[in-house]
Amino acid sequence: MFEPHGSELADLARGHANTAHQLQLRADALKLRGFAASATVYSRMADESDTQATVCEMALQFEQLAGLA
Repeated sequence: MFEPHGSELADLARGHANTAHQLQLRADALKLRGFAASATVYSRMADESDTQATVCEMALQFEQLAGLA
């Protein structure tokens, strides 16, 4: 089972945040071109990546508060 901690969590959080940003840019471009359904899918994927980034960040903060990281 993969259980990241410390710097691995920070890297994962950063990666998920970058993915969320890229997906949102694609969603915006698709919406601008009139592909509303596809834009909605990309926007939802961006939200999921952002949620994953938040979870990783929270885990890292809990580790830091507990003195584990």
